[in-house]
Amino acid sequence: MTYHFIITVQLGAARISWDNLYEAEPNATRQSVYRAALATTRDMAERQGIPVRDGDFSVLFFSLEPNELPGGAQ
Repeated sequence: MTYHFIITVQLGAARISWDNLYEAEPNATRQSVYRAALATTRDMAERQGIPVRDGDFSVLFFSLEPNELPGGAQ
């Protein structure tokens, strides 16, 4: 199943907010998808030159929902 997530993090003085799709494996959990989104966000910040230190990294918002809207094509 495909999920859409939105995540906003605070990295020191910088805030990063982004969204993406995640194709979940059959045994995936909300926690595993959250951790994957978090890891990708950390990687993205580091690629943009934003230093990532655990004490300065805070999740402000996370949302995970099925990507398909009710009544959508199967």
